[in-house]
Amino acid sequence: MSDLVGFKRTFVPLTILQAVTMLSYQYLAKSRITFCMATVVMLFCMGGNFALFPAQVLIAGWGAWAPHASRPP
Repeated sequence: MSDLVGFKRTFVPLTILQAVTMLSYQYLAKSRITFCMATVVMLFCMGGNFALFPAQVLIAGWGAWAPHASRPP
């Protein structure tokens, strides 16, 4: 998805969703089902953020320090 719409348009909604979920986590933890749903949403957002960063690092040119990155001639 990040390849189609861009890094910021993917990263910002994930971060906002995670922040809102984390801020309301105390209230959502009062019920077992909302606690589970909030935990799944937070883990989904964290996984999405971790999945986005390797591609963004290579696009930004920071990948030259990575041992697996190909260096330009």
